[in-house]
Amino acid sequence: MDWTNERYVRVYTRDTAAMLTVAWDELALFWGLLRKVDRSGVLDLEGLGAGALVAHLRCPADVAERALAAWTAAGWVEVSGDMLVIPSHLEAQEALTSDAQRQRRSRELRRARVTGRDEMSHAVTDGHTESHAVTPSLAVPSLILCRPSKLDLVWGFYLQTREKAGLRGSPPVLNEDRKKKIAKRLKTYAPERAKVAIRNLFDPALHWMAGGYTLPELVFRSDAQFEKLENGATRAESVDKCQQQTQTTAWTPEIGAAWRRKHGLS
Repeated sequence: MDWTNERYVRVYTRDTAAMLTVAWDELALFWGLLRKVDRSGVLDLEGLGAGALVAHLRCPADVAERALAAWTAAGWVEVSGDMLVIPSHLEAQEALTSDAQRQRRSRELRRARVTGRDEMSHAVTDGHTESHAVTPSLAVPSLILCRPSKLDLVWGFYLQTREKAGLRGSPPVLNEDRKKKIAKRLKTYAPERAKVAIRNLFDPALHWMAGGYTLPELVFRSDAQFEKLENGATRAESVDKCQQQTQTTAWTPEIGAAWRRKHGLS
């Protein structure tokens, strides 16, 4: 095993009160679940519900159903459609143990949630009682604990599908340009349709992946491109269409090459 190139997840040693109330097998399966979700903390159940956990975690169906119910009741997971989400996954996996300031702020937020008093905001306003009534409390959970947006779910599904396809190397980064493209498509198309298009992008039978065409832009660049992938267009069909358009217009070869580059076909 080449450990330097393997992805890993963190498992913390402290037992919370909720952990001590669940059955031993439910707790053990949750640690296994951490290895199955993607970097966003999302696992696609693919319409199978608890049946997907049977396949991923290799456990009996009754145990998977019981574990899923216990995790949901404890707030460890949320199920949104076909997507299972661990809300605290990103916070847990990306916490910086070497950053003393962030540790201190984390302790302050935890103390504030317990006491209802934010030490940092009161340090500024102590002695100015007239401002206490209008100073908003910062004692709220991190936004990272909120239910993931449609964009987050679709991006998590893209990363998960890419990983299942066996692609190595660092995955694409969700930069602002990609966020805008995905968000624009999701105004018109439901996330379930985006999942179909993403699956088709990585379907070996359609030959996109074989040519190295796996970037998210191939799905979300435009409505026409989205529908092309959703309808299962093969790579060859897209090239033929490009060539036909080049041949039936007065375009020069240079213009045709530019058009192919624009549409990810070069």
